[in-house]
Amino acid sequence: MIKAVAFDMDGLMFDTEALMMNAWHAVGKRAGYEIPPRVVKKTIGLNAETTRLIFRDEYGPDFDYTGLRNQRIEWVAAYIAENGIPVKQGLPELLQYLQDANIPFTVTTSSSQSRTEYNLEIAGLRAYFTKPLVCNDAVKNGKPAPDIYLKAAEVLQVSPEDCIALEDSPMGILSAHRAGLKPIMIPDLVQPNAETQSLLYRQFASLSEVIPFLESETAKPQLRF
Repeated sequence: MIKAVAFDMDGLMFDTEALMMNAWHAVGKRAGYEIPPRVVKKTIGLNAETTRLIFRDEYGPDFDYTGLRNQRIEWVAAYIAENGIPVKQGLPELLQYLQDANIPFTVTTSSSQSRTEYNLEIAGLRAYFTKPLVCNDAVKNGKPAPDIYLKAAEVLQVSPEDCIALEDSPMGILSAHRAGLKPIMIPDLVQPNAETQSLLYRQFASLSEVIPFLESETAKPQLRF
């Protein structure tokens, strides 16, 4: 039985993966590097340290990952400050549904606590989240390790198998699966391959499809003996 929901953030709640792709391209060009979508897609769903290793393998040990990452963060922040944060279709309605149905939920993201708080505030959605947010700062090992989703189940006070994980990335799906949650993928920039599909509990085109799914799941009769 589904008793709780864990949300990934970038690419799932907010259309920020494409923003970060554009930002990496822009700051890379200024520094004399070509950073194409192919490289950025490898990092989706991963924390900063794992992403650093991917960039090192791609561009060599002299690549100033920390410096360019800080520029990328500034680029995205400036864009959001001027234009707002692009919210994914169906997110506000889903949060309202969960609140009305008394289904607990939280965010489980590879981003920092401060950036997660900022994104939720600027989107006008922070008040929905009454449970502690589960960010990369709160765990030792980032996705695809299970730590962040095990922590989410603890925060939500449910068994992992009673919680769905809404994710857009294969690494996030793997993390949720390893933790014992029910992984649901709503692809953004990366489509699931056969290996990822084998781990999925469900796959939807948008968050708008999650409400009828939850309604059908909670309406299933419970066997009594």
